[in-house]
Amino acid sequence: MNKGFGNVPTTGNPEDDFSKLMITNHFAGIELCELHLKAGQDSLLKMVAQKKISLLKKQEDFFDTYQFNFTSGYRPPVKATFPKIKHLEIPDSLDKDAVFAYVLSEYNQNTIAIAKDYLQKGTDPSMKMVAQNIIKKFASELQEMKKIMNNHWNYK
Repeated sequence: MNKGFGNVPTTGNPEDDFSKLMITNHFAGIELCELHLKAGQDSLLKMVAQKKISLLKKQEDFFDTYQFNFTSGYRPPVKATFPKIKHLEIPDSLDKDAVFAYVLSEYNQNTIAIAKDYLQKGTDPSMKMVAQNIIKKFASELQEMKKIMNNHWNYK
């Protein structure tokens, strides 16, 4: 999932770079959830995927708007052509629900790490608040996913 981050053009400006990384990251999360809606069986996990898509699209729009208005004059191409992580696949498995739960947990951990990294470098108070909200929301979802995984697959 992280291989697409190398294609993200960075500027050294923490806010600019954070928003670009989050656009790329959220695209991967949306694609992962959409794949699960097609391949998964578990209705609870499908509901989680649908809820996650809604959240990620709202956040992606926020970061896309930030990029459009960024003071460096950078104007990103349409979201459809912005560097993204494409062609995710849920590995062959008898239990695609278990794979989705595990990969979504990893995704949440990666998203939290990106936001924490921004908090160490960032300077914009409103963007820092966004990063803190992402950490809080994704940490809560991570705990929820771990409970689901433990109940379904005795995951520790």
